[in-house]
Amino acid sequence: MNPNPPLLYGPPKIHKVDIPIRPVVSFSNTPVSKITQWLNHILKNSINIHSNFSIQNSIELTKQISSLNLPPKFSMVSFDVTNLFPSIPSSECLTLVTEHLLKTDLPDASIQLIISLLQLCSRQNYILQIQ
Repeated sequence: MNPNPPLLYGPPKIHKVDIPIRPVVSFSNTPVSKITQWLNHILKNSINIHSNFSIQNSIELTKQISSLNLPPKFSMVSFDVTNLFPSIPSSECLTLVTEHLLKTDLPDASIQLIISLLQLCSRQNYILQIQ
């Protein structure tokens, strides 16, 4: 009901020199927001993918590294990923999701609907490149 266009806002990166702004596009209450919520629920419950190299959030990271016994003079490094989302090819992503969905017990018609909705939602992205 009453969808809105995506909102653009910019929280400041206070930890960086000259405090640049990080542009964020919020899709809350847009025409595809309810579809993406439904798809997120369906995919989380249908596809079981867990990587040993990924974490949910900083709390999980803190728990994992607090139990490590690191040797003296050991250094930990973190890398900041730049433009990760725009760098993901949507066609390859849809192919991978399709392959994983085909391994589930979902009916073919449901899989086709999910893929069609994913294609619709992926075309609704606003990717900004600010120089």
